[in-house]
Amino acid sequence: MADPVPSNARPDLDAFLGAKPVPAWRRWAKWGAVALGVILLLLALRSCFAGSAKPEYATETVARGALSVSVSATGKLA
Repeated sequence: MADPVPSNARPDLDAFLGAKPVPAWRRWAKWGAVALGVILLLLALRSCFAGSAKPEYATETVARGALSVSVSATGKLA
């Protein structure tokens, strides 16, 4: 069975792949953008599904009097 390679003897993965390491601020910026998106989504959902505190009704004054009703129609009545 093969002996495991000690961790201090392993080559750096970025050096092995030939890639530059990602700066820490880019990782923080990426996760900050994700967190900001989640917060904005939660605020949008809250505003969509939250009911208003008090319903508003449109009112008019009432006057007594005779009603005049008329019916008009076009087309074939069956």
